[in-house]
Amino acid sequence: DELAMASEADEQPLLSGDLTSPDVDPVVEEQPSAPSSGGTCFSFDDVVTGVFVVSFDTHQGNTVEWRMPESLDVNGLEFKAMASGFHTVSDDFVMFNLGGSYGLSCYQKLAVDSAEERGARMRSVGILCPSFYALSRHQEFLKKEVRHQVEEPTVGYAQLERYFRNHQPSGASFAPQSPLPQDAATTPGQSIVPRLQAQHPPGCVSELCYSLGGKLFALWRLVMLGRRILFLGHPPVGLLCGRVYCAHMTGNTSSPLSSASDVSGLFYVNVNDISFLQEQRSYVACTTEAIFETKSNLFDVLVKGDEIILSPRAKQDGLDSFVHVSRKDEQRLADLNLKRSQLSAEAESGEEELFLNYFQSLNDRLFSLLRSVSSSPGQRLTMPALEEIGLDPYEIGFARRVAELHGVLVSADSPWCPCLNFQC
Repeated sequence: DELAMASEADEQPLLSGDLTSPDVDPVVEEQPSAPSSGGTCFSFDDVVTGVFVVSFDTHQGNTVEWRMPESLDVNGLEFKAMASGFHTVSDDFVMFNLGGSYGLSCYQKLAVDSAEERGARMRSVGILCPSFYALSRHQEFLKKEVRHQVEEPTVGYAQLERYFRNHQPSGASFAPQSPLPQDAATTPGQSIVPRLQAQHPPGCVSELCYSLGGKLFALWRLVMLGRRILFLGHPPVGLLCGRVYCAHMTGNTSSPLSSASDVSGLFYVNVNDISFLQEQRSYVACTTEAIFETKSNLFDVLVKGDEIILSPRAKQDGLDSFVHVSRKDEQRLADLNLKRSQLSAEAESGEEELFLNYFQSLNDRLFSLLRSVSSSPGQRLTMPALEEIGLDPYEIGFARRVAELHGVLVSADSPWCPCLNFQC
């Protein structure tokens, strides 16, 4: 009832950088590369494992109105695809994880003169894919289709059926919602940068740098330490998903050591995910449900606006020193912002590539140093060595924690104590 009774005065516009572009033909827009006769050349990223429509029913609440294929497991989908708080905005989008697949859903609300619908018609149209790096390439189609669904509720699902069939690997053995293989982005020795173009929420880098400032590097340290990180905010949910995407990418590295601290990108989560989150060792996710703020057993780090809040457990684990912003953090942010300001305005994905390259280079240098130290006589990690690779020498406590996480044997400069992680 809360959803249906929301007034248009409560609506907030979606951010200007949220993947808005001229309409394109929904069927022609995203054609997969043609597989070979044996089906072996079909790109993993081209596969769509499911298509669906979720609507808000004034009697039943959120409902999966239609899906394809019929066998698609939609348990909990209605609350992922129509996120809590969507009723306060006229349009939005959400990315999420469901049963090992990644989903993208575009939402729209339309004021209607209908007592049955209580003045508002709400729909979400979405897809499921094996990898979240491919989600955004489908967004223009979904935005156009959800507009059709709210403006013409009897339009049917022919466009969606055709889109689903056009994104199936003909002749290839691929089952919907099959177990998700390890993604290339987190496979040791590989980089996500070549696969980045048109596969991300545009503007997410600028938004995260602006909202967190120097705390961006505190977030980077927490990602590198494999912690459970939850962004809490209000719609637009697409903005929160962009923060998850960028935070996840700060841990990118080509080092073979990276697999030990891989952080799962879960994107939007809700109360139905509580049991699932209790089982997770490491993740980065977002939610609009305020009750999570009281569930400190589910996260190590809560990011609320520009505030980074540690759970009691994380404080006991000595993470306080890693969230403080040092002078080095401010210098690194200034350096990153300078590089961003020098990019050509016409450069496609330039900001995101720069962001990913920046953190990958930083992480690769750290892992390279740790490997080198572990194979050296004495295995001593020194403050000058950290300074040589561009880290703050007082981040030696952080570097030692990273080494411990990956089973790399090093000893730190003496004397060492947690309070010497940052230069005050």
